[in-house]
Amino acid sequence: MTEPQDGPGAVFVVRVWFETATRDGFRARVTQTVDPRGPGHSVVLAEPGQVVSAVEQWLREFHLEHGVEPA
Repeated sequence: MTEPQDGPGAVFVVRVWFETATRDGFRARVTQTVDPRGPGHSVVLAEPGQVVSAVEQWLREFHLEHGVEPA
């Protein structure tokens, strides 16, 4: 593994918790950006699978932003 180079990077943060007022109270706040110099975008999700899908989409966008075809 190499050290990050100066230049564009990306940020993806997940915060998870359970809300006790509902039977399946899983919640996740996802904050993401493919350009950390700009504003991030946040969304609250209610299913673990939605979080996984959000990570996959973010990684695709990051690859395409840098001219690399996602695997």
